[in-house]
Amino acid sequence: MNRIVRWGWLLILLAVSLWGCGTGESVQRKEFADTFTRHTGRQPRMGEGTGFHLPEGVDVSDSLSRDEAVAIALFNNAAFQSTLADLEISFARLQQAGLIANPVFSVLFPIGPKQLEAALSWPLAVFWQRPLRIKVARNQAAVVAQELVAHGLELIREVDHQLAAVTLAQRQVALLTREQEAAAALSDLAARRWQVGEISRLAWRNFQADSLLAYNRAWQMRQQLQQARHRLAELLGLPANRPLPPVQPARIRLPLPALPAEDSLLTLALAARPEVRAAELQAQEAGARAGLATAEVFQLIGVLDANFPRDADREVGPGLEVSLPLLNWNGGRRREAREQMKQALWRYVQVRQAITRQLRDAYSALRSAQNRVRLWRSELLPHLREAARQTL
Repeated sequence: MNRIVRWGWLLILLAVSLWGCGTGESVQRKEFADTFTRHTGRQPRMGEGTGFHLPEGVDVSDSLSRDEAVAIALFNNAAFQSTLADLEISFARLQQAGLIANPVFSVLFPIGPKQLEAALSWPLAVFWQRPLRIKVARNQAAVVAQELVAHGLELIREVDHQLAAVTLAQRQVALLTREQEAAAALSDLAARRWQVGEISRLAWRNFQADSLLAYNRAWQMRQQLQQARHRLAELLGLPANRPLPPVQPARIRLPLPALPAEDSLLTLALAARPEVRAAELQAQEAGARAGLATAEVFQLIGVLDANFPRDADREVGPGLEVSLPLLNWNGGRRREAREQMKQALWRYVQVRQAITRQLRDAYSALRSAQNRVRLWRSELLPHLREAARQTL
């Protein structure tokens, strides 16, 4: 019995020693929160229910600023919060990867001339397979975290774009409303001139048509403004019974700042974009998965066997069960891991190419917009103001 107790304590100590090797979930959770805050300026919403909540420090009782819109979207956008749940799923898989298999106790009862036999078995392959499983799960969680940061930045870009659309629609509604009022006044004046015979009926009808067209343009722009506000409310995750606050107009800093060199921006983007880091981590995950597929070829089980003869002393001793890879070398899993490695490397190349194209397109579009602004401010607006002054 003393030998059984000693071997049992040995197995318990081995299990406790493995259990003490943590999976590093808390560290990864903190790294994700720090990375997300560094890129977006906001803390992620994690484990706070599914209802609509305003982030701390956000007050939209008077109007909605750009920073407040971004904070609300990162906190309540349904699509982003759904993606954020993937991180918790990856942490659950990391926890599962760190679990230790339970020992198996088997007993053969002494029926007839057979003696009582008992065995306690425990898979010893956990010693070299568990660290590899944790490594794979950690890389998976890191990939999900980087992709979430990228999704957060994409959401911020969409909010910025929609805020600009609302601001533009508001200004166009104001201009077209003034145009509509002016056209209506001209139509009324033309009607009086026609009544006294100063203009023909055809000329009066032309003024009426211009007034109706101006009304139609103003009405269509009001509809576009409502649609833009609805899309912004969807991005912010506002419930149907909560109206969108008035949007503060976006302001353009003038004079326009000088653009850095395109190559320097490209170098910075490839170093900072989370999509690149996610692609690198996918390659690391594929490498760890290949190592795990190789380690799973050999399975080793430790056995503590005990016999209890009726007419002799108890017999207790250790043993091993070893799988012999004569027919199965885990070829399918190892091949899959190799192909996943190739896929991850090509994915890395694809991501870098996509970021390069996106940056060059954005750089070209920004330069074109800056040139148009300079043209309007330096040449077109002065001529238009002078023409308007001369007509007064």
